[in-house]
Amino acid sequence: MIEIKNPHSRTRLSMKEKFEKKFTKFTIPYIEKIALDDNWKVKSKYIPKVIESARISVEGWKREKSSTSEIPQDIDLDLLSVYVAEYIPIEDIDKLNKGLKKLVKNYPLGYEHGQAERVDEFCNDVKKSIQGGRWSNFGFIDLTEERNVSDFVQKIHINGTHISSSSIILQFVITPSAEFTTEYKKLVESDIKDGQSFDIRFKNILKFWGGKGLSHDIVKNQMLEDLIIELKWRTMKEINRYFPLYFTKKGLIPPSIEVYKVKQYSCTLKHDEN
Repeated sequence: MIEIKNPHSRTRLSMKEKFEKKFTKFTIPYIEKIALDDNWKVKSKYIPKVIESARISVEGWKREKSSTSEIPQDIDLDLLSVYVAEYIPIEDIDKLNKGLKKLVKNYPLGYEHGQAERVDEFCNDVKKSIQGGRWSNFGFIDLTEERNVSDFVQKIHINGTHISSSSIILQFVITPSAEFTTEYKKLVESDIKDGQSFDIRFKNILKFWGGKGLSHDIVKNQMLEDLIIELKWRTMKEINRYFPLYFTKKGLIPPSIEVYKVKQYSCTLKHDEN
């Protein structure tokens, strides 16, 4: 199980929401033991109204569990890569030159050659031009021996472009590790039954426990998003040790695009419909 450590995912829920989830998980087994009649009324007249409302909420959640967030059985989906973009201010060009050469030297991929020369050529061209230019290929790096990211990343392909007189964009094409893709696919194929909790109002805690929650699909999407954010956070944090990355340094999530391979093993055609 991948441990989520990035601050973006860990602060997704407030302290109150985290308490409500733990409180709900603890109390549900006891609340479920309270009997309801056919009209969803508590049979015992000795049950307080606050517990009765909680029991009705739990019964409603049980009915919602008949829905599913599983991926269709005839669909096979695999995460291939994550394209991450980072911004480098032009004033950091010398830091980029020195740090990127050190990065490709420390994490070489066996068949790569001439990476340092390509970095020098790109940075020198940036200093001479104010118009920007084509994309430059800095090759691959191998992070499988780096302890902080070895469980997440297999390799990274780095490209860069000078888009204006003040801006450089680096593109990191991350190929996830087998461990990460296995964990990600396991979550994609799972049926998440989570998202409901009691809405605890501490001033009225003895009067009303309202039910609230997100749909199972939304909760599952957030869990998948947290895995992608963790992958990006760990990877870019490691690279940021060598030269400053604007989004990462500012504590922001860099923009990215995920690339998937999808196989559909069957298809139903309805000829009477457009």
